[in-house]
Amino acid sequence: FTTVSYRSLPQLRRWWKLPSGRHLAGRDLESFSSLEKFIYSPYAWVLQHKAHLRAGPLSNLRLQPDSKLKGTLLHRLLDLVLAAPTAEIDWRTAIQPLLSSWLEGRWQTLLEQEGANLLLPGRIADGAALLESGKAALWELFQQMRAAGVTTAASNVALPATPFFGGNLGGIVDLVVESESARAGVIDLKLGGRETREKELADNRQLQLAVYGYLLARQRGGWPEGAFFILGSRRMLAQTNRYLLNARVVAPGTSSIGLQSCWSDFERVWHWRRRQLDAGWIEVTAEGADPEDRAPGVPEPVPPLPLWQATEEHAKYNAFDALTGWRTDA
Repeated sequence: FTTVSYRSLPQLRRWWKLPSGRHLAGRDLESFSSLEKFIYSPYAWVLQHKAHLRAGPLSNLRLQPDSKLKGTLLHRLLDLVLAAPTAEIDWRTAIQPLLSSWLEGRWQTLLEQEGANLLLPGRIADGAALLESGKAALWELFQQMRAAGVTTAASNVALPATPFFGGNLGGIVDLVVESESARAGVIDLKLGGRETREKELADNRQLQLAVYGYLLARQRGGWPEGAFFILGSRRMLAQTNRYLLNARVVAPGTSSIGLQSCWSDFERVWHWRRRQLDAGWIEVTAEGADPEDRAPGVPEPVPPLPLWQATEEHAKYNAFDALTGWRTDA
């Protein structure tokens, strides 16, 4: 018999500690997605952006349509409308039957190019249902934009890298709109997740909109308005209806309101997290890691703004669950 040496799987811990923060310095270019990890899932930020770990290519191969594919296809419908010659389709003036028939005429080609699995036997009904959902969602979106007096709109707007307190920041905005009076707005499109976005607006933690607002403000000189548009429920969500008149108003429960205020709050929280990493401390906010497990010596374990504390919602999505440790209750 041969004795095989083994090593026990490490248990899940709330904090990892390196001798120093030498290997945890900032990146050359940050984005919203990386900043969100930096604040709420610093272990994921470290593993992805400092250890350079990635999911394998096979992880994205799926035959079943998923929410990511559906969201992408509906985004592409919007791109097609906004890029079309106005003589062909103009979102500012088109009536609903015209918009519907125009979208129907592009759907087959779009599926062949980007959603071929919805053309498979048994999936055709899913594709037809998604088209109907998209037609209704875009009609409501355009109605909201018309009511706000929007005259220009552009999708997938790449904003140039801009300096910020953590290095440089860039991003691509789903939708940038501007009214005749030159008032600008950034709208982020989501397939679902309405309750999550409402909570962010109520807490003034709409970081994605604030990131885009900051980039646009540095480019244009003034902060835009911000909103989420939920494609699945055809609902525009904003903190006020000063700009998007027919939006569902989610009034913050705090005295702070708006993208600039959210950005200021984010700056405080960013510096708090940066101090931890500089000292070699990495918080593991994965599901099952006890928030009360505060290792001795951890600097400022609680964020300066309690609403920015990582929650169970942030712990749901852990691409590194095989690396973060073994839960004792597993």
